[in-house]
Amino acid sequence: MKREYPEGPIVGVGAIILDARRILLVRRGKEPSRGLWTFPGGAVELGEPIELAVRREVLEE
Repeated sequence: MKREYPEGPIVGVGAIILDARRILLVRRGKEPSRGLWTFPGGAVELGEPIELAVRREVLEE
């Protein structure tokens, strides 16, 4: 499978969510890391403030 790459850089965000002694992790659903555990996060949309992007990505998870 050929992988395509964007022409420019993509800005991404991630969050570490702590609740008492627990940490929120999500399992990736897309290749190449399908099935691996990671922190919630994703790409920032054009013109979106970083703080709002983090909140949106966590809620999407």
